[in-house]
Amino acid sequence: MAGRSVFGGPPPSEGVAGALVAAMLAEGVDLGDSAAIEQWMEEFNARPFAERALVLSDDVFDEGPPLPAVTVPDEMSARGSAAGSPLLGWFRGLVDFVGEGRKVTQTGNLTLADARQLVALLGTGDRFDERIGDRTFKTKSASDLPQLSFVVRLAAKARVVRVVKGRMVSTKAGRDLGRDPLADLQRLVDAICDLGLVTARTSGGRYVWSALAPFFDDLFLPLASMLLTAEDGVAFDAIVERASEEFEAEVHIDNPYWTDSFRHDFVESEMRTAIATLEAAGVVSWDSEIVIRHRSEIRVGGTVALTPAGRWTVHRHLAESHDLDLPVARPAQFTDLGFEAMIGACEAADFDDVAHVMREIMVWCDRRGEAALPELVLAAGSTTDPGVRNMALAVLGEQFGPEAEPAVRGLLEVPACRGSVLLWLVDHEFEAAEALLDPDPAVFAEVLALVLVSRGPDEMVEVFEHVGNHDVQLALVQDMARIPSPEVGLVLVALGRDHPTARIAKAARKEAMQNASRQANRRR
Repeated sequence: MAGRSVFGGPPPSEGVAGALVAAMLAEGVDLGDSAAIEQWMEEFNARPFAERALVLSDDVFDEGPPLPAVTVPDEMSARGSAAGSPLLGWFRGLVDFVGEGRKVTQTGNLTLADARQLVALLGTGDRFDERIGDRTFKTKSASDLPQLSFVVRLAAKARVVRVVKGRMVSTKAGRDLGRDPLADLQRLVDAICDLGLVTARTSGGRYVWSALAPFFDDLFLPLASMLLTAEDGVAFDAIVERASEEFEAEVHIDNPYWTDSFRHDFVESEMRTAIATLEAAGVVSWDSEIVIRHRSEIRVGGTVALTPAGRWTVHRHLAESHDLDLPVARPAQFTDLGFEAMIGACEAADFDDVAHVMREIMVWCDRRGEAALPELVLAAGSTTDPGVRNMALAVLGEQFGPEAEPAVRGLLEVPACRGSVLLWLVDHEFEAAEALLDPDPAVFAEVLALVLVSRGPDEMVEVFEHVGNHDVQLALVQDMARIPSPEVGLVLVALGRDHPTARIAKAARKEAMQNASRQANRRR
């Protein structure tokens, strides 16, 4: 979660000091023993991620498991989607056309007469004897027809047609096309991966930069992984920027005309080709815009997303061909519950991955739409569970941002929320860091405890030192020590250990011991 640092340090978090203190007390940790606290914190940090994420709510958004869970549609939905693949439709038309054999030239291309029939039959849009201005470019070979060449090249790689003794013939796999669209699409995706996202379209054509095509062909795996882990798709511009970063890092050309602008435009053009290849396969959809550049229409912008068939097929392809078996996200189960009940159900279900908890929360928000905001605010203000409160605040920041600010600010009037809300407001730059210096010692102690468990002792001490000079700090240590809160013990122990001024550290250690004694008496 992005945010401003507290007094210049790293961004604060809506941590959950109360929950950690309660856990320490439940496990018999002496809050007056700094060594015991440090040992418990080390053990806590070693616990499974999902267990910690439900307590430290910001981690749900800032950290994730090495292999994120992805959504994969059911087979029936994927099969229906695969049946709409343009390339598979062209494959079936090609197979029907070649039948038991069509003559090919010495270079392995279909004859120009057959190519002319196929262009009309398949509707590839290729132009014969194309005129540009006053010039006519005579079509001399089927290889001069880029779209038809693309279809035939991939069909041969997918082994639905082949050349035998000077004739192109259909194969058994080709004649079986349509019986299982998902199996057909898997065969096609394997062919695209083997041939290359760009080479599939440009090999053998009039391509100036053919020597660089293999670089973009190798982006199949990272591009497929990026799209698979982004449920709502990825902006085309973001794909281009990611490819540009890789290109700049790996490809070096000593040419004065190879300017920054030229390189970027070149990468954009190649990624446009790569995405168009996947789109023709029916693997992705691309809601692009059309602009005119150099008197030609080109596609730009928009979002690229996997189709249901693409999501199903890419997930299987990555597992079987690249040994990248991304776990499948389970369907959300508790989204009909209120927010607090939903979080409680997630804890009770003992999910083994934080991604599923995230999915429950995101689906919960999606189903409620704008109604999620007041429900989250209500949950934060009414719950007695600090973990739920801080999770609700984190979701408000992540999902609604500035729109949530007025409602969250209203929670300042709820005593149990004030410390968490102050941190939220500062973290999201709605208040200056000085707002954390609340005049109520109890609220300020809560703020310090939250900063301690979420950002560490150095950050907490820095916040504490901003209350005033050493005399003011000493007086505050004594005031906090009288607050009947277990969280104060954590703060005093940390101040006693880490405050740079000896007399303040000594006073904090003394008050920490007395506070621990008072807490022990209350538990009897």
